[in-house]
Amino acid sequence: MIKLTYFVTDVAHMPAVRAARDAFLDPARLPAASAVQVAALMGPEFLMEIEALAVVPEEGAASA
Repeated sequence: MIKLTYFVTDVAHMPAVRAARDAFLDPARLPAASAVQVAALMGPEFLMEIEALAVVPEEGAASA
């Protein structure tokens, strides 16, 4: 994963977003990230949306 974009209806949710992220990703190797506050998502029950961009190396490519 090389980049995460968080769309949140309230930036007050960001501490919970970061805690959840850190439970799944190594905090020492986090991808680039952006957070965008939006007026609404698909419905009132949706508080956030995450867009993730990942790169899958070609087979046989050297890894770093």
